[in-house]
Amino acid sequence: MTIGPDCLTLAGIACMSCRDACDDDVIRFTPQHGGPFRPTIDQDACTRCGACVALCPVGAIGIAEAGHG
Repeated sequence: MTIGPDCLTLAGIACMSCRDACDDDVIRFTPQHGGPFRPTIDQDACTRCGACVALCPVGAIGIAEAGHG
């Protein structure tokens, strides 16, 4: 899975819909000193089910081949 630059959280807008959609809890938002929360995906635990893709309001999440994102 990939999270692109259009992610609302990276723009400082409170949105964690992808995290909320993930039943496996593999998407985490880490605070950054002086910047917005940074979304990360545990690629090894991700099942690539697509639930986060469907709920992203700006289409910032994409499915990449295993081991490539």
